[in-house]
Amino acid sequence: MKAIALLYSPKSIYDFIWYYSTYGKKFEWTAICGWYGVSNASLELCKKTGIFEDVIWVEQRYDTLNTASKIKEFLKMFWYYITGRKSKYCDDVIRNCIGDIEYERAVVWNSHSILFGAVISKSKEKDIVILEDGTADYIKKDFKYLLHNLTNINEIVGFMMAKMDYANPMMGYSMKSFKNCIKFNGQPERVPCDRYKEVRLLGDKTETDLELYEDVVYKTFNIEREKMSGDVIIFTAPLYEQLANSDDCICRVEEFINEKYKGKKVILKKHPRDTIKYTFKEVAEIVEVEHNIPGEVLLSYLEVKDVYFFWTCSLLFTGDRVLENAKVFFFKDSMEVVGPQKRIGTCYGDTIRKDLDNAGISEDVLIYL
Repeated sequence: MKAIALLYSPKSIYDFIWYYSTYGKKFEWTAICGWYGVSNASLELCKKTGIFEDVIWVEQRYDTLNTASKIKEFLKMFWYYITGRKSKYCDDVIRNCIGDIEYERAVVWNSHSILFGAVISKSKEKDIVILEDGTADYIKKDFKYLLHNLTNINEIVGFMMAKMDYANPMMGYSMKSFKNCIKFNGQPERVPCDRYKEVRLLGDKTETDLELYEDVVYKTFNIEREKMSGDVIIFTAPLYEQLANSDDCICRVEEFINEKYKGKKVILKKHPRDTIKYTFKEVAEIVEVEHNIPGEVLLSYLEVKDVYFFWTCSLLFTGDRVLENAKVFFFKDSMEVVGPQKRIGTCYGDTIRKDLDNAGISEDVLIYL
């Protein structure tokens, strides 16, 4: 039996290794990889796993199209929808991106892209599995939410694309095809379960081939154990994608770390899309972990006293012992979240608090800078 896995981020590849070791060994797999921010790491990581018969690179990126091209593509989607040819549009997208691959099951990272959405829309014909998408899994948007965001054209288009069952580029809106899909998440009780056929616990190793799982994870991500011990680890985020005054926020973090951990060893785990060079002049040693290693992989090897996050993320919600006293930096002045995925004027503080609330985590984890 043949299957495909659409995996663009290091975290999605890590999650898929677990899925393969638990549910997927009976299939012959083809990996579909593409750009993740500015990174093409998914291609090499999938090859390293040794579990794919073939690895295909896809260039299709709706998010990088210019405005005119985006409008043209959306109008095409709308025309196909109202003329009853949506299925043909999705078939064309899949064929143009990955060819005429035969498959019975597809594992998809999320529903944001047109290709991912096209595959999900085939859930009546194929077995479709959707992996965890971080804090985006806990967002639930509806028409009432849209009415409060009518000034954001991206939100309107995202709502319409989801309702037409094409994709979910703005996160939070439900596609009709979700009803036929199995969803995995680290906190399934907090996911809007009425959207999916079934929501299961991601990472449940009750039936996992642990020897296979551990072997594939180790050789894929090349863990350097000697780097995993220190006084503190910092998990960064691409703040320049999220905050209007990111430079100022980064300076605050650097000042905080230089003062609190002067003469100490600091481990830095940068987000795969984070390209900032940080300056910690007062620390004794700064060890930077390979940025394409998911934080979840590090937890088994970390020996640190303190843990800090730049932003809320799914890793924070794992409940791992290493993260018992983890903290999230909170930048005290109200800053707007920038980018098309947020309402213009959205308060950064509201975004962080909403993420914590959705995950059932107290605001006590916040460190105000």
